[in-house]
Amino acid sequence: MIGIRSSICRPTDPSSGGPEGTSGNRAASEGPEKTKESDILSSVTFSWFHFELLSLQDDEAENFPHSHGGTVPIQKVLIRHRFVNAEDFPQHEAFMKDRIVSRLLTARELRVPITFDLCLLNCVKSEKISNGVRSHFNCSVVACLPDHVHHCLHRTRLASMLPNEHVERDTYHDNTVAGAQADDEEAQLLPTEELEFEDNLATSLPYTARHRSIWHWLQGAQPPRPQTIHPFLPSIQRAPIRFLDRILPGKHHQSIVLAACLLLWAIVFLLFLRSQLPIKDGAGRNIVNLDCVDTLWKPKNQCGVDGIDCRPFSNDSFAFRCPAKCAGVQLLNPRAVGPLHVNYRPLVVGDEIYRGDSFICGSAIHSGIISDTKGGCGRVSRLGNHDEFPSAKRHGIESIPFDSYFPLSFSVLKDPTIQCRGDPRQALLVVSLLFTTLFSIFSTSPLQFFPTFTLIFAHVSFASDPPSASYLNISVLPDHISMFAKRFLPAFFCAVVLYWTVVKRTLSGLEAQFEKTVFWLGGFWFGALSNYTFDWIPISRLTAHDLEQQPGAKVALAVILIILVCIIAQQIYYFWLERRLLRYLALYGLFILVILICLVIPGVLLRIHHYILALLLLPGTSVQTRPSLLYQGILLGLFVNGIARWDFDSILQTADVLRGDGSFDSVLPSLMQPLIFQDGESFTASFSWEIPPVGVHGISVLVNDVERDRAFFTDEGVHSFVWTRSNGLDLPEYFRLGYIKEGRALDYTKVGTLFANGTWGIEEVENGEQFLEMISDCTGA
Repeated sequence: MIGIRSSICRPTDPSSGGPEGTSGNRAASEGPEKTKESDILSSVTFSWFHFELLSLQDDEAENFPHSHGGTVPIQKVLIRHRFVNAEDFPQHEAFMKDRIVSRLLTARELRVPITFDLCLLNCVKSEKISNGVRSHFNCSVVACLPDHVHHCLHRTRLASMLPNEHVERDTYHDNTVAGAQADDEEAQLLPTEELEFEDNLATSLPYTARHRSIWHWLQGAQPPRPQTIHPFLPSIQRAPIRFLDRILPGKHHQSIVLAACLLLWAIVFLLFLRSQLPIKDGAGRNIVNLDCVDTLWKPKNQCGVDGIDCRPFSNDSFAFRCPAKCAGVQLLNPRAVGPLHVNYRPLVVGDEIYRGDSFICGSAIHSGIISDTKGGCGRVSRLGNHDEFPSAKRHGIESIPFDSYFPLSFSVLKDPTIQCRGDPRQALLVVSLLFTTLFSIFSTSPLQFFPTFTLIFAHVSFASDPPSASYLNISVLPDHISMFAKRFLPAFFCAVVLYWTVVKRTLSGLEAQFEKTVFWLGGFWFGALSNYTFDWIPISRLTAHDLEQQPGAKVALAVILIILVCIIAQQIYYFWLERRLLRYLALYGLFILVILICLVIPGVLLRIHHYILALLLLPGTSVQTRPSLLYQGILLGLFVNGIARWDFDSILQTADVLRGDGSFDSVLPSLMQPLIFQDGESFTASFSWEIPPVGVHGISVLVNDVERDRAFFTDEGVHSFVWTRSNGLDLPEYFRLGYIKEGRALDYTKVGTLFANGTWGIEEVENGEQFLEMISDCTGA
């Protein structure tokens, strides 16, 4: 039902001080004032009738929607029409000749311009065809509103009424019909007309009309229903505001207090960061800072032949300091450890004595020297060659076994001479949480977003998830300050844009102080600490390669997509209620178009970083609802964490950048059956390969994950590799071969094992099971 508030448009007669017109007119116009809404339409879904536009000037008509549509049979229509000369309204000819008039009123084409005043037609169904398609209605004029309403219709408000109000409205009509008909002479002269309608208007409307109806529905609710949060227990939630206004009534006083709080936070924050200043051990040597993935031995052949670039192997030690939360740092690409291919777990090989390529900080946690929550200091001692590295599970880390020898090993010990302060992230989290909570509780302005953004960005940059610093530095502060200055300025510019487009609409006028703190600020921190809060999700990187090889990644992604679909559907409904759906559908259509274009650009791959994901989804949270507060906070936190930790990484990246230290998917050497001879106290194994393909320049041989030979095909006699081992060595040896191109080793073959008894086989581990294919035994004398 559509109603009209007539009290706005009732002029006053200067002589009488009452409404214009006779008592009948007053009855017709005051009735709607009494009930707030007059009875105009019943069970009609048409948004607006064109008679409003016929009464307006051209510059006023744009304030009204022009769309129409509908599928419900008409029972009552409030319309009075009279024919006038076409010259009276030439500028409205398009509206007057609109076919919707003929479909709804007379079922025939009207050839003359028409205009409308407001009258009530009582239509009664008199006949119904057996197939249920067409019915006849006898309609007669019941009452009319005075003519002055016609001239100020652009100041009226049309509103939807619930169907259960029909009975009440009909009773009102019965009480006002007599007075209205007595005074509105023109209404009494209007004849009773028989109008023909179709029960199912959807089948009778043309194709374009149905599309207009869909378009009108997509525009949203009419009238719009802006979403606002009404606080639970409002007196309690507004108490901090009243308290602040009582003790600091002036805005300038509150600004001074805010500046003082920010200064106090900065002082406390810097005091805790003193723990990251350089420190020395008992011998006066600087303690080096390590990252969670730092090792003594580099992967593949990066240490050179026989590990020449990773010396010394023994008789050396240094003091180190590790950050917190290194136990959860894992390999993101497969790494060969003897017969194993290790991935998605910490690279810690051995127990108490660790293989040289193990994570030093992970090994220190495994041995109990430092804690994962606070980090700490210790001393690394290089021990040289070591045989057999057993597996053990300690302090939340299960180490990897290796049953052969390796030229570099180390141990991790406590050093009582070191005065080491732990990682300050836990203490700084309490400080930053306290200050941001105070800002949220005592501020109603959406501008609180900027100090909150700054504090959380600084916390991530220096404490909770700082970027990697230079290798073996004596203090991480210079690197962290440099990265903070580089990333904060462009991030703050993005924050300004987000404020004007998203945040301001959500936080403006919001006085639910505690709800805002829980949902919006809590979500902000939840997203900013994503290295803790989302660490359990088995998705390390959102790439096709990682989703394929990481266990549980596909299931986790499916669950996340289902949750996102539900959230998106909820947000679409809110935007539809606020009549803002179409513009946001257009915006996301543009986003999708850009993503599709990026997918077809040759030579690069699309990578959706979590800061990009946050920017894409944030516009969909610009609604003031409790779920939107939570979603917006989480997305803002993800944006801050992504920029502070990883910088503005490109959305388009080359395959080399994405691969890192992963597989090249390159051609592999085709190894022929080796020849193994026993010569006195040693074994000799001769390895050869088929003719190499065009484009490769040499070959590299790894024995126990150490490069033992690197040869180039341009040299003479490079067609085989000979390896000799002692009969007294009771350990297996693991061989891998890979081509070299442009000085860089490509992918290596599957592992081949030379056992202590002279047996050769291909050994690998797949899905946790070990397979051994015997190829040859020891031959010769």
